[in-house]
Amino acid sequence: MDIADRYLLADLDLGNLLYDDKAPLESNNLYIFQLFVPKARELTRWERFSRLKGITKHKKPRKVWDESSQGWKPRWGKDRIDNNKEKWVIEVPDNADPYEDQFEKATKERNERRAKNEFSRLKNIARSTKKGQGASFSFPFMHSQEGS
Repeated sequence: MDIADRYLLADLDLGNLLYDDKAPLESNNLYIFQLFVPKARELTRWERFSRLKGITKHKKPRKVWDESSQGWKPRWGKDRIDNNKEKWVIEVPDNADPYEDQFEKATKERNERRAKNEFSRLKNIARSTKKGQGASFSFPFMHSQEGS
């Protein structure tokens, strides 16, 4: 349908400045009104791996529900869930010395784990810095302003 025919079919209201086109739309103009459902994108390798292993983006909450005390307790730190005060008895294994203090042994193992972790942390820092470079951080008081 050409423009002249469209003009004859249209209503023009000058009082309201309204132009009403009664001619049907041509089929080649209808495609702009069609919306397509987007295709589901393919998962990346990391997304597939994280779903397989159950890795989530969200951090663990600091407080967790403790069934024994029926209250919220910190996951770590003071008054944590597995506090040693609540472990007032420790079974002695059959192959261990019955006169050995199990609480002292657990404390010693915990301190050894902490020392090993600190040693690993220092090794990681040493590995990440280049030889002769020193630490990767600087202190503001080390830089002197000689020119000003």
